Amino acid sequence: MALKAMKKPVVVKDTATADPDIQPWMAKFNAQTRAEMKNPKLAEERRRMEDSVMKAKFLKGRAMDRARYIKEGYKVEDRPSGSTVYTKPAGK
Repeated sequence: MALKAMKKPVVVKDTATADPDIQPWMAKFNAQTRAEMKNPKLAEERRRMEDSVMKAKFLKGRAMDRARYIKEGYKVEDRPSGSTVYTKPAGK
C-alpha cells in the first residue's frame, strides 16, 4: 500500500486571492467594497453610474415597445402623469 504525498500548507498573505475558487472579478469586487468602506464618496459615485445605466436601458425598452405598438396599429395616448395608454383599434 503506497502512501500519498502530503501537501505542504500554503501561507497566504492576501485573503482576497487565498481561495483558488474565488474568481478574479470577485477579488476585484471585494477590493472595491473595502475601498468604498473607507471612502463613502466612491460608493455614491458607483451607485449614481449604475442608476444612469439602468435608466437608459429602461427608456430604450419603453421606446422599443412604443414603436412596436405603433407598427401594429395601436392608438398611443400619453397621459400627463407620464404613463402611456395603448388602445387597439375597433376594426382590428
